[in-house]
Amino acid sequence: TYNGNSNSPINAGSYNVVATINDNIYTGSVTGNFVISRAEQTITFNQISGKKVNDEFNLIATSSSGLNVSFEVVQGENIVSSITGNVISENEEGFSLIGFISNLFDKIFGNKKKEVQLSPTIIGDKIKVGSAGDVTIRAVQTGNENYNSAQSVERAFSVTKKNGQIVYDLNSLTQTYNGNAKNVSVATVPAGLNVSITYDGKNDLPIN
Repeated sequence: TYNGNSNSPINAGSYNVVATINDNIYTGSVTGNFVISRAEQTITFNQISGKKVNDEFNLIATSSSGLNVSFEVVQGENIVSSITGNVISENEEGFSLIGFISNLFDKIFGNKKKEVQLSPTIIGDKIKVGSAGDVTIRAVQTGNENYNSAQSVERAFSVTKKNGQIVYDLNSLTQTYNGNAKNVSVATVPAGLNVSITYDGKNDLPIN
């Protein structure tokens, strides 16, 4: 028997074993300690290619144990603007799952809102990057009663700005001197982008 149970154990752990002779002539028993160790596991985390600002994409990582993999933002938490899925995440306002639960109680019981500071963690499958910079994401699987924690895997990628287009108003490129400062007109694609214009390398509008 194993801890008094005749069924062979499956899960990792320590079991008190009793072996008993069942015979018409002989009798006897012996006790021992039977140990099933936790299994090792590994994480497979795909490389992440370079992204553009406002890109939204899936985080893909699996464990050899089949247990869910979570993600931590190691670098660039100010660049990661949102996560979708079952999320535990800290943003610039200190959002967290614990904070969300606390806020829920605040709404119910009228308590003052408290900020909870946690390291940013993602449990989900989709991430959005809101500004340019370098990001490092760590995949984590902490194990359970049958598996040891896996060695974490990090993936780094860069987020760059999208390319915009500037179009000159051709009519504004040729003007006649009248003693007043002159400027050229431009449009952007997409529309409404801020544009700085220099004239012979200077910000001052030309007059002559």
